[in-house]
Amino acid sequence: MPWAWKLLACKVVALLILAGPAVGQDTDYFAYRVEDRHAVLRISLQTGERDTIAISDHYIPTHTLRVSSTGELVGFLEKVGKDFFASTRLVITDPAGERIRVINQNVQRFEFCCGHDKVAIIEGQTAEGGYGFIPEELVVVDVAGNRTPIGVPNPYELSWSAFDSSLYIKSISREGAQVYRFHAPSGEVTLTSRHGIEFSSDGGYYIDAEVTAGTRLFQTEDDVDVTASLPAQLAGNIPSWVHGSNHILSYTVPLVTESASGEIKLRRADETSRLSMRVYLVDAATGRIIESIDGHSSTGWVSASPGVLIDLQGSVRLYRLESDQD
Repeated sequence: MPWAWKLLACKVVALLILAGPAVGQDTDYFAYRVEDRHAVLRISLQTGERDTIAISDHYIPTHTLRVSSTGELVGFLEKVGKDFFASTRLVITDPAGERIRVINQNVQRFEFCCGHDKVAIIEGQTAEGGYGFIPEELVVVDVAGNRTPIGVPNPYELSWSAFDSSLYIKSISREGAQVYRFHAPSGEVTLTSRHGIEFSSDGGYYIDAEVTAGTRLFQTEDDVDVTASLPAQLAGNIPSWVHGSNHILSYTVPLVTESASGEIKLRRADETSRLSMRVYLVDAATGRIIESIDGHSSTGWVSASPGVLIDLQGSVRLYRLESDQD
């Protein structure tokens, strides 16, 4: 096995399978996933018990499922109608699937943010090509329906950063993508020098994940591009931040086998199973691989619990960082 794949001995970061509640006997941890395009599945990360909390007559795009930071709210988009240009609406439920609010204003993007009962949404009309929609307005809405417009032109992506209580927004402009910051406590909106909007939990780093250009890593302090420090063997794979870690990136990579003739093939457990995958955890501060785990971390599961969700042949587990690198 190449040395880069081994656990680096300089500093160990232990990973634990969540086996029980961390804060009192009644605490439970849940993960959610869209199933069969029309339902939301919930699994207890303590017991493994599964139940369907929502069934919709409309199509639910898998990538739109979100959970609020406290775990009190679950949200997803519904495509109302079968036509490509059909309107989309946001459905907000409690963890058991009880509907709290439905927002019908052609919601194209949303993020829970700015307080335990608020969500930021981008409204717009579905369109072909480009970003898939024409942006119209960015607003923050609470579960009671009160709307606060946020003055950002042509918004198309959102990300909430708890470390500075700010919503970061990508905007389309003639100069290319621009990043705005909405500071929730003050209500101030500013144009920033940032290149991306997905920040690590400690705010020390951020990534800009573009499918065409690949993922770039930046230091927040000075916006310096430090992508070159990441493991070269993981280039081309899009990472995400491990929730609740300081600055640990998670990559899911397909495993390959090499025949005696040098032919490279994607590895499978057998002819009918899914591809064999491995999750690599990387410290953004050092660029070092600190752990590798068999399984997949990007199969649509979402959770408010800190750690990384690992799906191994349909069985999902939460791995938590016992300690983090500084």
